[in-house]
Amino acid sequence: MITFPNESAKYRTAREKLLRKEIELRRAMEAVAEARRALPQGGL
Repeated sequence: MITFPNESAKYRTAREKLLRKEIELRRAMEAVAEARRALPQGGL
């Protein structure tokens, strides 16, 4: 993991929490995209 000079423990904890949320968001976006791809043809 990349660390920044003089970062505080509070900052590092917040960054790690944000990273976990970003990973969760990417997984959710992929699940939605997969569901969209699984839709049957039609609807136009």
